[in-house]
Amino acid sequence: MRFLFGTAFALILSCTPAPVHKNQGEAKAALIVSSIPTLQVEKLIVTPDADGHRDFITAILTAKKSVYLKMFHLTNDDVVEALIQAHKNGVEVKVILDSKSMLLSRFSDPYKKLLKHQVPVLKSTSKFSITHEKSMTVDHSVALVTAINLTKNYKTTRDFGIVTKDAAVVSEVESVFQADWQNAIQKKGITPNLTNPFLIWSPINSREKIVALVGYAKKSIDLEVENFGDADIQDALVLAAKKGIQVRVIVPLCDKNFNPFHNVKYIQQMEKDKVQVRVMPAPETEKTPYMHSKMILVDGQAMYIGSVNFSNNSTQKARELGLIFSNDKVAKQISTIYNQDWDAAIPLPENRSRIQCIKYMKGVL
Repeated sequence: MRFLFGTAFALILSCTPAPVHKNQGEAKAALIVSSIPTLQVEKLIVTPDADGHRDFITAILTAKKSVYLKMFHLTNDDVVEALIQAHKNGVEVKVILDSKSMLLSRFSDPYKKLLKHQVPVLKSTSKFSITHEKSMTVDHSVALVTAINLTKNYKTTRDFGIVTKDAAVVSEVESVFQADWQNAIQKKGITPNLTNPFLIWSPINSREKIVALVGYAKKSIDLEVENFGDADIQDALVLAAKKGIQVRVIVPLCDKNFNPFHNVKYIQQMEKDKVQVRVMPAPETEKTPYMHSKMILVDGQAMYIGSVNFSNNSTQKARELGLIFSNDKVAKQISTIYNQDWDAAIPLPENRSRIQCIKYMKGVL
């Protein structure tokens, strides 16, 4: 299947097929990007943030018509209370939470509290491996597209999110929300027609669009991500580095995963292939935050921000959402933060200890 970014993206389909990797299905024609459109951005949300999830809470409490929230993890009671209050105010509130997470009480308790207060809330469909998306729309006019879980780790976690009033972005986010609401009820995994040039969706087109963004680079790629594992994305980064493009990658030293060294084999191979790699040490602090961000900055101008990790599960099996766009102001903000993170990160240590990592793991985000 071909996925067009839209005429604004000036997308060209190459006749050269993408490489085939085991367990990744059929190869698709490579996407070549000639330009990336500018997105109207109201605000870049950044954590760590001592004020917590104020952007979400303020938007919920000031809503007049609607709040549609799709969230992987929700444990922040301030957000739960805001949703309850909005519902009491007569706002149409709908919440979708990841069903797999409900096996743990810290995630099921907020779900039960919303139900108790008659807030419409559903567990996500099981047709996706997880619903990892972290988005919200308000009053059919504003969208928040983020990597941010609404948990209590905001003081020591690096994440980014975008607030935009772009009408077409809001419309498509709400279209997929309504589809996933029905998916949750009917136990299906249907995705409606996708046409927006800014948005990327898993498990539909995220891999192809991320690879195309990497291929767009001429000078530099600055990247932060929690999880690797998608060979197409890793190959694209290596190819860029071999072309002489500066590729810098930051991942967490201790991944909050079943295997705290999940990323090691991937970054070691990329490092051999001229990709510059650093890890953010543990324990996480405001100055050395846990690297939960999923972000790419290309040539200091174009960027990806969203929930999509660069793993097979994230691109091929999960429900995810992100944005690919240009915006000079946001790019400068991201660049400044990235350089601070690069300075705080360290080379992968030879004496790393699994036990040391497990000591600092406080649960999967």
